[in-house]
Amino acid sequence: MTDLRAAAEALLQTAQIHHRNFETVSTELQSLRQRQLESDRRFEIMLAELRQIKIESDARFNSLQSEIQGLQTENQRILDRLFNQQNGE
Repeated sequence: MTDLRAAAEALLQTAQIHHRNFETVSTELQSLRQRQLESDRRFEIMLAELRQIKIESDARFNSLQSEIQGLQTENQRILDRLFNQQNGE
């Protein structure tokens, strides 16, 4: 009977150890999930900010490109006038 009792106590201790280990792993997993959610949230914020920066950058680029084209047109007109004045002399 003592062997049976000793075996039962050993099994109980093993079960308690496994239960504590399970609780520890469960707690760690919950912590990892929370950190992953926070990381995902920060990533989504950063992605939204980058998209906004790209939109603003594209708008600025298009504006500058239009300005450059206008200046090139103006320069060409000036050169054409100078060329026509020189040919007219």
